[in-house]
Amino acid sequence: MANNNNNNNNQEHIYYGSLEEQERRRIEQEELESQSDTISVSTRATGISQTQSFLQPNQLNQAQFQNHQQQQQQQQRGIDLEQLLTSNNNQQQDLQQQQNMQNYEDLHTETIELSEEAKAARIRQQEALKTLQLQQALTRIQLPTKDLEVKLRLRELGHPIHYFAEEPATRRERLRKLIAQYMTEHDGEMPQFSENVEGGDVAEENEYFLYMGPEELKPARKNIVSYSLKAAALRIEKQKLRQAQLEPLEQEDEIIKENFEASKFQVVGSQYADTNTISKGAFSKDNQFYATAGGSGICKIWNIPNCDEKTSLNGHVSKVHDIQFHPESTIGLSESSYANLATCGQDQNIRLWTFKQEEQYQKSTVLRGHEDRVNKVNFHPNGKYLFSTSHDSTWRFWDIETQKTIVTQTGHSTGVYAMAMHPDGSILYTGDMGGQGALWDLRSGKNILMLNGHVKYILCADFHSNGYQLATGGDDNTLRFWDIRRKNCVKIVPGHVKLISDLKYQPQKSMFLSTVSYDNQVKIWNSQTFDLTQTLTSHDSKVTGVDISEDSMYMATTAFDRKFMLWKKSTD
Repeated sequence: MANNNNNNNNQEHIYYGSLEEQERRRIEQEELESQSDTISVSTRATGISQTQSFLQPNQLNQAQFQNHQQQQQQQQRGIDLEQLLTSNNNQQQDLQQQQNMQNYEDLHTETIELSEEAKAARIRQQEALKTLQLQQALTRIQLPTKDLEVKLRLRELGHPIHYFAEEPATRRERLRKLIAQYMTEHDGEMPQFSENVEGGDVAEENEYFLYMGPEELKPARKNIVSYSLKAAALRIEKQKLRQAQLEPLEQEDEIIKENFEASKFQVVGSQYADTNTISKGAFSKDNQFYATAGGSGICKIWNIPNCDEKTSLNGHVSKVHDIQFHPESTIGLSESSYANLATCGQDQNIRLWTFKQEEQYQKSTVLRGHEDRVNKVNFHPNGKYLFSTSHDSTWRFWDIETQKTIVTQTGHSTGVYAMAMHPDGSILYTGDMGGQGALWDLRSGKNILMLNGHVKYILCADFHSNGYQLATGGDDNTLRFWDIRRKNCVKIVPGHVKLISDLKYQPQKSMFLSTVSYDNQVKIWNSQTFDLTQTLTSHDSKVTGVDISEDSMYMATTAFDRKFMLWKKSTD
């Protein structure tokens, strides 16, 4: 009984199910085997999971389940091996095809060297592309708006933070171009700048700076103040008196008459004055003498109007650029004075000359200090001081009595050439080789106004006798008229076809203006209407200088043809 009970208990754990369930499991097993034969690589994982969902241990015995897994793994390894072999064959075919194409190109390709024109065209194309890239980079650059930050960026790029007369807007555009240039050279990479601007050590620079001057500076400025105030009062009184005596129409008639007489200038004398070019000439205050500065280093003084040589000035070792008479020379200054004339030249020296009429050779005193050629000299109206401009980018303020430099004024970024003294002696104008003009207050030493407009060298300048008009000429062939009260240029005249080398207002009245140029011409202009009055052509080469006598009867011009010409108003 016990054995029968045990057998019955064991039989209760084995359950084969009904016939329908057995038949259903057989059909599922056959479908599973057929699916394993056609399974693909892309659905292999899914097929395995589906198969495993059907093959549960509670439905099949363990041996059948393991056998099925081994068969499936073998099938998968076969499929992977077949695909690997197929992929290797495809790669070998691609490599062989590329090698065949390269061999074909090597056999049928001929290298032709570019011509010089083609190379030049390629270079031009590269330059144009670089320019285009630079322009495109300019539009993408974001710049700081504070001027202090702009200066810091410029310093980090290794460039000057300030140029002479440079405005903040101009400085900002300069930074933009420098950054764009950096990006072009570094494949579009922006330069790295420091972030902390406020805490930096770059301080806002003042437009002006002060330095300790010599002991002679303060008395000199006081003398200039005293003289200029008296001269200004006298000038204004004369202008008021003239306006009270003459009606506006009468004043216009007087200007027309003066220009008509100036149009009758005729050559009355001509003289070879040097073995080289003649740089400049100047009349004495009494209209009896005319001095010339020669390219050989020799200056000469001539009698007027017969153009005979009076004496020569030997001292400079190279070209003399300018010569000027002292304001009181020949009328109030003694002949033994060492400051009757002043000359300057290529040798970087300024010479002050005696003028003893009975002696053939004159003595001179040398003023040294400039580090490059000296271009212009000009006496102060009070006769105590001398001013000079130089290619060393400075102008100097000299004390004639002590023969020392009182002020060495910086401020120009290029060589200083043109210079003009205000009629009152209060203001000095200087123009440089970069087209920058500046007005300096001699009483305070400050730069009071910048006159920018010329695009090239400023070579000449002169003040109108009214004290507020200024005329300048330069290498851009233009004649510019400035109004100091309005602080701008009121008229631009294309005066000559070549550079304007010199100009001169009529002394005292300033009713007409004379200009000379490298186009070999001398022109007379109406100073009120800026109209051309007369064109004089007698020189055979470039005209370098012009001056008008105090009585306006004579005009003298110098030129490259080694001679000067004396002009006189016709009385006909």
